[in-house]
Amino acid sequence: MPPAASSPADALRQAPPTATPEATAAGARYDAFVSYSHAKDKAIAAALQSVVQRLGKAWHQRRALRLFRDDSSLTATPHLWPTIENALGHSRFLVLLASPEAATSNWVDKEVTWWLDRNGAETILIGLTAGELEWDATASDFKRGEAFPLPPALKGRFADEPLWIDLRSYRDAVRPRDVAFASLAAGIAAALHGTPKEDLLSQEVRQQRRALRLAWSGLATLVVLLGFAGWQWNRAEVQRAAADAERGRAEHTVGVATDTANGLVLDLAANLRELDLPTVVAGGLLNQVLKLQDQLISGGENSPKLRYSRADALIATGPQQAVIEGDRIAVAPLGATPSRQEISI
Repeated sequence: MPPAASSPADALRQAPPTATPEATAAGARYDAFVSYSHAKDKAIAAALQSVVQRLGKAWHQRRALRLFRDDSSLTATPHLWPTIENALGHSRFLVLLASPEAATSNWVDKEVTWWLDRNGAETILIGLTAGELEWDATASDFKRGEAFPLPPALKGRFADEPLWIDLRSYRDAVRPRDVAFASLAAGIAAALHGTPKEDLLSQEVRQQRRALRLAWSGLATLVVLLGFAGWQWNRAEVQRAAADAERGRAEHTVGVATDTANGLVLDLAANLRELDLPTVVAGGLLNQVLKLQDQLISGGENSPKLRYSRADALIATGPQQAVIEGDRIAVAPLGATPSRQEISI
């Protein structure tokens, strides 16, 4: 670990390093290239990339920064090193995840060597995932021991202690949404943005508050829409219930009218027979009943009960005979074949 005067926390407050002219060329596609050992650091490399790319992101942006990490950025290619070399050449910074495994990785050492030859050590940012880092101010270099985490290419390349963050406690159980982890990753992100870490975190808080306001606004709008939809549904149900009630009342009225007409037909027929009125008079009275029955039939009330009463009315209008044949009633003057007038039942 660095001495107290130059701890990782102090390093995070240092002014971010500035990229060399080569690294800041207009052709740069990546803000940083992540170099790490795949043996144990794949998970923490992915988490670090996620947090660094998210910090300082505006609500409408997919990401604020773009980092190259071989697992997420490489496509299948037989030319692995030329592809990595191309990504290195189009990156502004190199983020090295330091560990004893990285220190013995030929790939990591090759990537760091390529970077040092073209950009120097000033644009290298270190995240310590395992091992021990202790700066020796007298030798202007890191002390080497059994768990030394830096590759051979970095020996004697730092004039001053570089920015580095201690990620060792997150190597085996990393959570990108962990506040402490995000605070450490902000040290890397601040250097890439070229802004103090405190300003970057303040901006992140503002973005989170804005996103929260938008979320609450969207939720309120959804509640209003759901309320309106519920009101419309209830209104439709009330209207449907009213229509059902109106239909029920209409059916009841028709039923009462049918029963009344049927009763009137039977009563008139019986009374007219007892009074022995002329056919013309009896027919005139019963014709009024027939008109009422016609109105009921035209309104859709064409039940067998109503048709039976209509047959009774026709029979009662004069000396006629009615013959029931299956589901039909044949009505004709007495003595005639009952085929002149038929009523379906």
